[in-house]
Amino acid sequence: MHGWARRMGLVPDPAEFARLARMRLGTWAGYVHPLGTPGELALAAEWVAFICLVDDVFDSDELAADDRPQAVHELLADLLQVLDGTSSGRERPNSPYVRALNDLWQRTAPTASPGWAGRFTADYRDFAAASVAEARLRQQATPLGLQEYLALRRQSITMLPALHIGEAVSHIELPDQWRTHDVVGALRQTVVDAVGYGNDIASAESEHARGQDNLISILHREQTTSRDQAYAIARAMLHERLRHFDAIASHLTAPGGSQTQSTTAPPPMVLAYAQMLQTWMRGTLQWSFETARFVPDTAQDKARRPEDGGHEG
Repeated sequence: MHGWARRMGLVPDPAEFARLARMRLGTWAGYVHPLGTPGELALAAEWVAFICLVDDVFDSDELAADDRPQAVHELLADLLQVLDGTSSGRERPNSPYVRALNDLWQRTAPTASPGWAGRFTADYRDFAAASVAEARLRQQATPLGLQEYLALRRQSITMLPALHIGEAVSHIELPDQWRTHDVVGALRQTVVDAVGYGNDIASAESEHARGQDNLISILHREQTTSRDQAYAIARAMLHERLRHFDAIASHLTAPGGSQTQSTTAPPPMVLAYAQMLQTWMRGTLQWSFETARFVPDTAQDKARRPEDGGHEG
């Protein structure tokens, strides 16, 4: 993965290469896809390296500070052209992000299940719109209320596109009637919420140092008198999502399957998909509290984590 990132130009200097290594993305891949082949693990790690590094550039000096929302829009528009098939990456040979996405896309989309590319692109388009909205709100210093923030965060966390990657590298093909099933949709949304809460807990000190809002600062502002209390509320929100996932998943293994749309027991591929969602959720949460990605270089001793290590047993 590190060699791939260097070849793509994503880490052009030793300091950035070292920072990528400290993220422990190979560890993340092992957590979320424990039975994967070396090739599958490498592809998953390379995808998440791309996702992380694109996200990081939004806060970096690479984008024009005077009109950052427009710069974010232009970067993501270039990436969406790769997904739409209107760009091969050759049109912008100096963009490492376009080059990296084109490489990943050519190695993933052709072997994925029917319709996978369109589903991934639709969710990545939603992520792009949310990212531009976040950049605009930050530039305008517009504070969001808790519910507004959570609604935007569900799109900007990039977890829905990541779950499509999980589906592809795990070679899962959901039957059409189950892909839109309310239980499957609820499982996906719960994973997005849980990972978003965990990410915000892990990154709160880093974002606070940059003067950016996240779940902790908003809870502190709206509901508590201290950041410690805000962390406690966020941990409780995370644990509730984990319990909710288990409760929803139990419908799939109950006699007759889910009672909300069908009395037909789910086929093995649906159960495999639910297991993949759970593994990616818990693996990502575990990694979130071990990686150096969210730890400010000058405040490593301030990093916080849920008391049980980020997930319940």
